[in-house]
Amino acid sequence: MVVSVEISGVLEHKLRRLVDLGIYASVSEAVRDAVRRMLSSMDLRRIALNFYVVKGSSLSYACEFAETTCPKFIDYLLINGVTPGLGWQGDVPEADPSRGYLFDSISIFIIFNTLLYNIFYRISGIFTELYIPESLVHYYRLMSATASRLGARKLPDFKTIKVRESKPPQSLLVTRHEYSIINYAKNTKMVVVSDDFYVQKIASQNNVEVVPSISFLLYTIKKKIINNIEYKEVLLSLRGLPYTYPSSIEVELQ
Repeated sequence: MVVSVEISGVLEHKLRRLVDLGIYASVSEAVRDAVRRMLSSMDLRRIALNFYVVKGSSLSYACEFAETTCPKFIDYLLINGVTPGLGWQGDVPEADPSRGYLFDSISIFIIFNTLLYNIFYRISGIFTELYIPESLVHYYRLMSATASRLGARKLPDFKTIKVRESKPPQSLLVTRHEYSIINYAKNTKMVVVSDDFYVQKIASQNNVEVVPSISFLLYTIKKKIINNIEYKEVLLSLRGLPYTYPSSIEVELQ
């Protein structure tokens, strides 16, 4: 991104003197350093929280702006009395093995930080079109390693697909990854898997079908791939995030 800044008077003179003295290679470098110092002096987490609460950004966007990890930012939200917009509101659509699904970073985070990873391992032979974009492979491996350290013995192995990167318009507070996934799904008729309320809204506004990770959980219990005890254990692990889901999916157990 190129930004033009008009600097004149005493400020311009001082900047050029810094360049003449060899402190900076150019005025542009001096300005970039000034911006970095300004940002480092700010509470980026507080600003990101305002983005998330007031402007309604995606969780990944807020984490990226705050320069922190998803778990740490979720803790920060909870400390400040904010419940993350994760999960699904309304009736949960059941996943369809004949469709192609493209997962975003938040869905990957949810899967590997709950017992959902076991669900996806169990259905890997049934759902053969589960994809993550190549740009998220490193993050996927990181989350897989985290799950392994927590005791997971068998992990799902999603396929990778090349998704052309698209820069979101300034009016959309989503990450480049999220916007690219939505665009790709729109052009290919794939289904986006996201557990972020804001991403779900943007996908729907772009006429892109979107489902939460628990759509696959619902499939496993209805097809009796897992039993009631396993189902309850997964739901319990989701509550620990915290994760919002309708009470109707608990009624399924009765």
